Amino acid sequence: METYARLQEVKKGIKKVGKWLSGADIQSMGISWQEPPQTFTWEQKKEVLDGLRVLRAKSVVRGEINWGLNWNKGRRFRFEVEYLKELEREEQSDEIES
Repeated sequence: METYARLQEVKKGIKKVGKWLSGADIQSMGISWQEPPQTFTWEQKKEVLDGLRVLRAKSVVRGEINWGLNWNKGRRFRFEVEYLKELEREEQSDEIES
């Protein structure tokens, strides 16, 4: 239940940021993700990240992905960095087809 509540708070925060920055021409956005291990599933992480789509950044890059696992180095938790490219705005072609 606590995880769900935290997820909802993060989504509300992202929605507010989207409203504050609506209309801004965001050139680059770095996304970092820090959490205790296995707090969220990839589907939940993706649900949060999808909220950033409204920012329409030209470029989305990976920041620090840190699970705080100093005691268990090498253990990996799911975060698909390639997905960040899906959050970038699509550039419209200036070419007009004849």
